[in-house]
Amino acid sequence: MKNIYRSFSWIMLVVISLFAGFTANIDRHYHWESYSPYLSVKTFLFLALVLMILSLPEIIISFIERKKL
Repeated sequence: MKNIYRSFSWIMLVVISLFAGFTANIDRHYHWESYSPYLSVKTFLFLALVLMILSLPEIIISFIERKKL
């Protein structure tokens, strides 16, 4: 089950960062104005860092278990 969670997390990371690059005007109707790849990359890097920090305890535990073998 851990592999499904990891795969889903990275897929959601890519999807969220892709949609984060769009800008829109929402006065009366949703009007897509532009797409900013820089904002998508910045969002991807930030979310990847958060995901790595959150998975750090699991990574440390797996290294300790490998060392014991």
